[in-house]
Amino acid sequence: MNANPTTWQGDWNSRVRQDVRAQGCETVNDFLRRYPSEPYHKVARRLPGNVAAVQLVLLQFQEAFQNGSIRNAARDCLAREICLNLKRGWGRGMRVDFHTAGAYASWVCSLEFRTGAPELRKVGEEVWKALVQKNPKEGWLPSGPDDPLIVAAFDQAWPELPPKTRISHRSLAFCPQCSAVLTPPGDTDREQVCPHCSYRITLT
Repeated sequence: MNANPTTWQGDWNSRVRQDVRAQGCETVNDFLRRYPSEPYHKVARRLPGNVAAVQLVLLQFQEAFQNGSIRNAARDCLAREICLNLKRGWGRGMRVDFHTAGAYASWVCSLEFRTGAPELRKVGEEVWKALVQKNPKEGWLPSGPDDPLIVAAFDQAWPELPPKTRISHRSLAFCPQCSAVLTPPGDTDREQVCPHCSYRITLT
């Protein structure tokens, strides 16, 4: 993370977005897509201002919740954290267990503390378990969020749902898409929209 004292001064949110637009990208996620799997601190260095890696993470998930693409942002984040912590690849290097644990901890902590929906930690843990079960080859590093192993782990533990799901349980507690806690619907409500990821649920 950039330690420059001006990094967090003023309206850093708008400043970072302006830096991103100056690079020809409409959103932070658009900018991140240019550099799949590259750790956040390296992407931050590509911007002209004093940008911290964590600022990119915060804005990435903020945008993802606004447009309902939280699952895609989580995939992207996982790929970057693995590449950051396991520089020599999966299962390689000294203290490999320590560095693998670091990748896991960084990712689930991002889901818990930087998304505004701490419930995502639970689904993140399940995705990690699914990834480990896939038994990546020694030396594997994800090419990005669309890496086959990343996609397979998400498909198993965090499957993508259709744009709208019908739920008969009137006291639905969690969003089936992002696992965020939902406010119980009213007796006359026929639809519920997740305030975090905008997922629409038809109530029957």
